[in-house]
Amino acid sequence: MACCFEYVPTGPLLKGRPMTLYAGIDLHSNNNVIVVVNEKDEVVKRRRLENTMRTVLAFLEPYRAELAGVVVESTYNWYWLVDGLQDHGYRVHLANTAAIPQYEGLKYGDDDSDARWRATLLRLGLLPEGHIYPRAEVRKLTGEGVDQLGLEPDLGLAIKANVAVLSCLREQIDLVEQTLLSRVRLRKPFKRLLTVDGIGKVLGLTIMLETGDIRRFAGVGNYVSYCRCVNSRWLSNGKRKGQGNTKNGNKYLAWAFVEATHYAIQWNDQIRRFYQRKCAKTMRVVAIKAVAHKLARACYHILGTKPGTGTYYRKGRVWGQSTFSTLTAKDDRAFRASFGCGRRPH
Repeated sequence: MACCFEYVPTGPLLKGRPMTLYAGIDLHSNNNVIVVVNEKDEVVKRRRLENTMRTVLAFLEPYRAELAGVVVESTYNWYWLVDGLQDHGYRVHLANTAAIPQYEGLKYGDDDSDARWRATLLRLGLLPEGHIYPRAEVRKLTGEGVDQLGLEPDLGLAIKANVAVLSCLREQIDLVEQTLLSRVRLRKPFKRLLTVDGIGKVLGLTIMLETGDIRRFAGVGNYVSYCRCVNSRWLSNGKRKGQGNTKNGNKYLAWAFVEATHYAIQWNDQIRRFYQRKCAKTMRVVAIKAVAHKLARACYHILGTKPGTGTYYRKGRVWGQSTFSTLTAKDDRAFRASFGCGRRPH
């Protein structure tokens, strides 16, 4: 559950000019912690948010006028956050984490203290910054472009070789996809698969060709077992005594649903939260298989075992109603009013 501390200005502060605020963001793969401090280094507000642009914007919106800058940690996934904040008019500073000295006076450190420390360094003018390369100047790297970089001959040759391999793979993948789509078409019952999160035309065709007649499976459990999306173990008196043949099933369907899982986690907030809850309790590979299991079950019911019994993909039924939200009702209303948003994206 997200917690929040707020600083309410009183006395002369309300009568005089508003205090300048500074925000620091400690960024992770699936969430971030934002801390806003004022000129007196007092915490105005802090919160842990999921990694979506709308939640971050809704959190910062009440402080937009007073914010002098937002510090983002330079991690492997900072691009989306920096680009989104810049697009909405925020002044963003990319913190060079390797050059930031750790405050030795701290007895205990966590994500909150890290975010606050970055905001404090910005307030003091001591923040080591990395360069944010303008998106307009970022262009596709080619062999001719490598020659213009002025690199050493051996290094330039190595980069050219990698660029050539990537270009060749891209051409071959495009050729295979074009040939596949020109020769095979989704049959009518299988077109509903395109409504499932993470499944496009190529994965839909793979599922159709490898599944065949859905009626050959006695039930949904048999189908997900065929897709290698169930566990295999032998129990006696509640204790594990061994396991069965985990490779029994269709490896191509197993690959297809795992591939769909990666895209579903990336683009669907509800599935991402389900995946994160599983990751908190078990290994990542098990969490991915849990999502793939649900997608396989959904596809079985979508196809239907009898003509006319199939249905369309309904997220609320598959994943349940969302019980986790990092936005308060007040923040959500403010965000919708400011940016003209309708319903929450799915």
